Amino acid sequence: MSEAGQLPLGVLKYEVRPGHSHHLVIDCSDLSGEVMEDYACELAESVAACEEGRHVDAKGISHAFGHTAEDERKAYKAAIEQLLYDDLPGEVEELRRKVAAHKRWGGQVPAAVVMPTQDGQWHAIVPDQTGTPWVYDVRKGIFEDIVPTPAQAGAVPDKQGIGYLRRPKWSPARKLRSLYAKLQ
Repeated sequence: MSEAGQLPLGVLKYEVRPGHSHHLVIDCSDLSGEVMEDYACELAESVAACEEGRHVDAKGISHAFGHTAEDERKAYKAAIEQLLYDDLPGEVEELRRKVAAHKRWGGQVPAAVVMPTQDGQWHAIVPDQTGTPWVYDVRKGIFEDIVPTPAQAGAVPDKQGIGYLRRPKWSPARKLRSLYAKLQ
């Protein structure tokens, strides 16, 4: 078992035709020959069990297809190939690492963040694979020609922390209300 009592799970996939796939969630802790054969048979059986009357939605429309013995054979072969050649435990660990980084950042992990400092210097914040941010100084002259400084954009330093604040642009309706209020 891996950390926190979770099994090292993996997913075997077989796509019969575009938009119609079969999946089997497996335990990757023991992938001996007999276990691999059992998993492959189970995926092939799920393809065989998929028939026209199955997977009916609320409107009564079936999303299943009749499958042939050839589809079952291909599903079995695809499962064996995935078990032999894919790094299923590695994929699970990578997924867990990405979920932890997503939680750490509170959303999508950016590829990089470019941020100016109070003295006009630019910093690039680049996260590594675990989501840990690393701050790098950017050489002078790189961003000055293409990105305006916060002062040029009308922003002021944030008093509560890092970054800058900029008042949002007023809509034409808000501008008219403001002018009308001043005239009265």
